[in-house]
Amino acid sequence: MTSPITDKIERVITLRAPRAKVWQALSNATSFGSWFGARDFDREFAAGVKATGKVTHAGYEHMDFVIDIQTFIPERELSWLWHPGSTDPTYDIANEPPTTVTFTLADDGSGTKVTVVETGFDALPPGRREQAFRGNEGGWDWQVGSITKYVDGAS
Repeated sequence: MTSPITDKIERVITLRAPRAKVWQALSNATSFGSWFGARDFDREFAAGVKATGKVTHAGYEHMDFVIDIQTFIPERELSWLWHPGSTDPTYDIANEPPTTVTFTLADDGSGTKVTVVETGFDALPPGRREQAFRGNEGGWDWQVGSITKYVDGAS
């Protein structure tokens, strides 16, 4: 799904699972890494925690996965700051402003509605904005499919 460059990417899905199960997939570092594509987090997720792991996606294993968790409201909301990845391993993204990713959970009939929103692209350097937006736009399409498969297969 390609859309014009804006400051926001939003995806909404309904998972056929209770909120507690979806929350576990989002909030537990090991579970999260299993579907998101990261491993070996140095700490569990909680508000105010900066968690670092390793990316497991082919071609990106050289990259650290770093999130600075802002909001951690069990079974309701998880948000973090991060730096949208650069495909150039020599480019230092650490000095760029981060974007904010927010997962919001709500009951939806027999399942859980998950809304994921990433904002903050307008603050990125002009030369990186489109690449970061397009990469993450496609990435979120893939990730909502990934969490769906993970939650459907988790016991």
